[in-house]
Amino acid sequence: DDVKDKKGVELDTSSWTLVSRPPDVPQQRNGFDCGVFTITFADYLADDLPLLFSQQDISANRQRFALSILKGGVPY
Repeated sequence: DDVKDKKGVELDTSSWTLVSRPPDVPQQRNGFDCGVFTITFADYLADDLPLLFSQQDISANRQRFALSILKGGVPY
């Protein structure tokens, strides 16, 4: 629908395969934390950590990432 709205063409999705999200992957519960969720996923995956975080951790992660930026980098 978005491609049709913005580009004016129909997108053929008949060959696409639906892949479901595993039940134990953290899920965003609002419409404004997507960037922090993405960075959190990258942070955990870069450190080879299990994805054991939730929506409740996002505010603290936002502050941690902001502090890292203000200090001039990430602690790696």
